[in-house]
Formats: sequence, structure tokens, C-alpha cells
Amino acid sequence: MIDVTFGDDIPLPTVNVEAYRAIYRIENWLRRITLAAYMNKYGTAWPSHIDPQLRGALRGRVEANGGRIYLNAESDDNLIWLTMHKELRRLLLDEEIWPFVQRILSLPKDALSSKLLELNEIRNMLAHNRALTPTTSVILAGLCASFEAGIHRFKMETLYGYGEILDESEGHPLIEELRDKVGVSLMTASDYQAFVSMNQNVYELVCLPVERHDRDWVNVAALLNTYKSSLPSILSFCLNAQGSEYRILLPRSLTVGEIVPTYAKFANDPPIWTEKPYSNQSDKYLHNPKVWFYQNQTPED
Repeated sequence: MIDVTFGDDIPLPTVNVEAYRAIYRIENWLRRITLAAYMNKYGTAWPSHIDPQLRGALRGRVEANGGRIYLNAESDDNLIWLTMHKELRRLLLDEEIWPFVQRILSLPKDALSSKLLELNEIRNMLAHNRALTPTTSVILAGLCASFEAGIHRFKMETLYGYGEILDESEGHPLIEELRDKVGVSLMTASDYQAFVSMNQNVYELVCLPVERHDRDWVNVAALLNTYKSSLPSILSFCLNAQGSEYRILLPRSLTVGEIVPTYAKFANDPPIWTEKPYSNQSDKYLHNPKVWFYQNQTPED
């Protein structure tokens, strides 16, 4: 029996609501993987490596969004988040970033292409308010399941990855160069537990919990504003969902000069903390493409 609720005498199929949530989640993980792939390959120059015709269309959407400010919705200008489903598929299958995508998703290119096309068919039915059925739900669940191993792998490399800490006392070249250019040492910053680490693909600027007098939550609006000029070089801000700590992910493809502005802001312990938990902050900022949340407990395999 189909589960149906009513809104002003209009039947609202529960399957549609569940399908929207599932597709929203999968698409956002695929967008994150795509952004990571392009920044890993090209650094801050990644937009220039998108096909010029597609890039022009996406730039046009950025301009169009400028006229929708009155809606007060999330409206970041990241080009990957402005792609339609088939455009996202095109970026994922690009030959130059395919080695990264294939390593993460572990799917043959033809298989990934066909699964994305099928996912797009369900997405289009949702967009045109076609009522889905339990059969559709089973098909969608199978499609989503094929991405889960890759999503988990990506999570473990980014949100839950444990990189090598670059100890300032051991004279790591990157740390020495950053300290020389910025003139601030994380080791001597009072009441600020912070360090730099790196893994296979990214550098991490890590801010650990300290006593903040109940200001335990990152003010996401203040965070985005503080690092606004550095956003092109930042892959993501990783925020602990329980508060009190955050990390900034920077692709290792960046030059030291591109890292310096972000490091300078981070090293000076910017005032980005608030008493407001994330549940009381604006969705406009919480859902920014570069704001990624993680849990205290690492997800099981």
C-alpha cells in the first residue's frame, strides 16, 4: 500500500519526499567529489579548465542568481553547484580528472555514466511532480547503493582523514615558509590549539577545542565572511557538528603564496565563535557548498 499524506486535499506521495532527500544527498556528495577532483588537478585555476561553452552558461547562472537576492536563499557562485545533473555528469567523466574520480568511486566509466543517466530520469520525474511508486524507490535505492562505497572512501579521506601533523619544531619547509611570510607561529599563540597537517591530497589547518566561555559554535556567516577573499583556494571548511572545532582543507596543488592569505587569517585566531548552535543559524550559510559537517564518531565501514 502506498503511503500518502494530504495537503489541502492534494495527495502527497511519501516516496517523492524520500526520493528527493536521497537524490539531494547523492548529488551533493558527487559535487564535493567533483570539486575535490578539479582542485586537486588544477588548484585555483580549475574553472578555466571547464569547457568554455559550459563555463559561460554557468557564469550566466551566477549573474541570474544576483537578481534573486530577495529570496534570501543560499546563492554561492561556485560553478559546480550551479550545474544541472547532465552537466555534473559531464564534469565527473572528464578525462583529465577521471583518475581521481575513478579511484574514489571505483566504478568503470561506462557504468558511472549509465547510473547517472538513470538517476537523472528519476530526478526529472520529481522535478515535474510525477508521483513515484515503491518500484521507483527500489530502483533509486539500488542506484544510491552503488555510490555508497565511494562516498565512504571520500569521507574517510576528507572529513575523517587523519593526516601527518607538520610539527613546527621539526622544521618542515612548508611551515617554516608560512611562518616566515606571515610572522605568526601556531605554537606560541596563547589559548589557541591549532596545527597544520597533510594527507595524500590536502593540507589541513586544524583548530581544536579550548575553553571559549560557552562560545562553542562556529558562526558560519562570520567564518565565510572572514575567509571570503580566500575562498577560491579553499576546498572546504569541515565543522564538527557538536561544535568547538573546525578544519580548513586546502589542496596540495596550491602554491605557498596561495596558502599564505588563508594561513594568515587562521593563525591569528579569528573571532568566529558564537553561543548559537548550528540549529539556530541561518540555512543560507549552513548549506554553503564549502561548509561540510562531520561527527565526533568516525562512521563504520
